[in-house]
Amino acid sequence: MSAECLITFVLRFARELRNHGMKVTPMDSVDAIKALGLFENLNKKKIYAILRLVFVKKFEDYEIFDMVFNKLYNRIIEDIENEETLDNLEILDKESPLNAVENNENDTKFNFRVMYSPYEFQSKRNLRNSKYIDVINLRKSLKSLAKIMATYRGLRYRNEIEGYIDMRKTYRKNIAYGGEILYLMRKNRKQDRAKIVLVCDISASMDNYTEKVFALMFCVANKFHRSSVFCFSTNLVNVDIYLKGYSFEKAKDILSNKVDIWKSGTRIGFALNSLIKNYSGILDRKTILIIVSDGLDLGDIEILKNSLEEIRRKVKNIIWLNPLADEKDYKPYALGMKTALDFIDVFVPFSDLWKENKLRKEIIKQLCNTRNKNFLFNLTSLQ
Repeated sequence: MSAECLITFVLRFARELRNHGMKVTPMDSVDAIKALGLFENLNKKKIYAILRLVFVKKFEDYEIFDMVFNKLYNRIIEDIENEETLDNLEILDKESPLNAVENNENDTKFNFRVMYSPYEFQSKRNLRNSKYIDVINLRKSLKSLAKIMATYRGLRYRNEIEGYIDMRKTYRKNIAYGGEILYLMRKNRKQDRAKIVLVCDISASMDNYTEKVFALMFCVANKFHRSSVFCFSTNLVNVDIYLKGYSFEKAKDILSNKVDIWKSGTRIGFALNSLIKNYSGILDRKTILIIVSDGLDLGDIEILKNSLEEIRRKVKNIIWLNPLADEKDYKPYALGMKTALDFIDVFVPFSDLWKENKLRKEIIKQLCNTRNKNFLFNLTSLQ
């Protein structure tokens, strides 16, 4: 199909979708034309899959899209003068991953997979598969993390060179000298507690890890006295009131019913920017910010960069837990994740939270190395 014919098809198709009630903007049409231009040997299945990814933003729009596509595509094909091009449109690209489309001219269907998206989609999530055993296994790891990255003092005391005078130990120390005070013993509270702000990605691309993410949110909210828990997709939501003080089962029910941004799009930069603007009081030099996300962001990268840069100045440490990093050959080629590596202190796979010894060693190793985290993946050449 020639470039002019392709552009005409996309514009007419977008107009027809709007006539059927779908929200299709001019920028969506531009994105669709650019996306189609990236592929060679376009056929019906490729065009169908690409346009569906670009234009469909709501689940109920899939049926409208299929109806309009089958109707309009067949009509435009008849106007194509080049018969050779027409033949090429029916040739299947056997090496393409889009072979999952069923070979049905009248009713084209596509096999879906979870992907990241910048668009908002309101949806609730049933958390019945979350297990309390995950919370139990998390506690030891989070306790180790708090000790390593402690930011304020707890209630227990220990001997120190500077601090309060410990009269009891001072008397015992000087008994050998006839009670004359020659040595002063001092004590101070142990610095073994951390102020944690947890920000979790619950977008569509993170749906496979939702149960584990919920276990982490519940554990942080109820184990750490000074903590704040947020979740985000296209918007940021404070979920402290849904987690703190409730049992595990009760918290599952409340979060399932109250939060309606599950499986939506992904805008990490926008969420962090909202955190700065609306909750700046919880970000200080005693704060450890933990971000759980796969880094697949289709929002504005400049907003992500500026937000992380400002947060970097405010908090003590930033930890990024990435579920995709569990894969052996993982490389952070996603632009959002690659941008974040310049500002974070610790980058570890999400599954390491359930491996106490490995998590502790990795955190100590990376905290001692103040370099950009790209060295973990040998990505210096990509900067």
